[in-house]
Amino acid sequence: MPSRLMRDLMDFTGESFLEGLRSRRILVTGATGLIGSSVIKALVQAAKTKDLDIRITAVIRDQTKADRIFKDTDLSLVTFKILDMNGLKATDIPDSDYVIHCASITESRAFVEHPAEVIETSVNGTKALLEYARLRKVSGFVYLSTMEVYGNPGKGIRVTEDQACAIDPSKVRSSYPLSKMMCENLCICYASEFKIPVKIARLTQTFGPGVSPADSRLYAYFAKCAIEGSDIVLNTRGETERCYCYLADAVTAIITLLLKGEAGEVYNVATDGTYCSVADMAEMVASRYGISVTYDLKGASGKGFADTLYIDLNTDKLRSLGWRSKDITILDMIDSVVESLREDVP
Repeated sequence: MPSRLMRDLMDFTGESFLEGLRSRRILVTGATGLIGSSVIKALVQAAKTKDLDIRITAVIRDQTKADRIFKDTDLSLVTFKILDMNGLKATDIPDSDYVIHCASITESRAFVEHPAEVIETSVNGTKALLEYARLRKVSGFVYLSTMEVYGNPGKGIRVTEDQACAIDPSKVRSSYPLSKMMCENLCICYASEFKIPVKIARLTQTFGPGVSPADSRLYAYFAKCAIEGSDIVLNTRGETERCYCYLADAVTAIITLLLKGEAGEVYNVATDGTYCSVADMAEMVASRYGISVTYDLKGASGKGFADTLYIDLNTDKLRSLGWRSKDITILDMIDSVVESLREDVP
């Protein structure tokens, strides 16, 4: 039986506009991450469904992990191992027609424990890939950014792409959103000066089937509590409110932007109807799985949690390209992670 992700993507992988990928070469960084690996699997399925003859170069750091993730892949993958993005050179990678740049440090703890490395890896890696794109004269480039670049727009605001971004540079945790902002500007500069067809996807927090058991982010923690029957312990009051993105929606948005997005433009990416607070999500999961929610506000120190935020992304610009999110609730999304993690148990 196809995986949950492939079932979710079945209709999309038959879309007529994917013909634009026929006989093309696609470079995907962060290829063993949740989003990068899912993009590759969708491209493989589209190639199989429509006989597209796509060739993929997967940029990885862990060969064993790549072998496990892509073991059932029908399409041959060329893997290129790099220990970090800083040493990447355009001549190191085979020619590609398209680039999807998913690689990034995304663990909150790293933002406060290794902030300099977060900035260096993000900015230098993106600069190297943009140079690669310039020299190879690619037909399309998608950079994965984050909703965190908006800072804290405020409660009750539907945030559009022209919303001013405000990040406090005096805070160590700002290493992540500020590095993403710098990368976005690099992309815009390369689009303007060198005519690189770069499109920027500002994703909200994304999850779905395929989340690693080692993932420590809240959605994975909630799902693991549900499986184990243990109470959810929050280290904050859970007042942050945001929308979320289902994994299949992120994948379809990225590929849509690659082929249909406007060069030099930014697009919000989120699943409709998922806006809620962290506390509300915890309570929904607890109610569904018969567990409780407790609070340990002394346990937050050193974990790199963001301040309380209110970010509700407006996706009208992305929808104008013909993209639509799936009809799925935030609790359905958590259920998909629970189902996936249960399947991953030996």
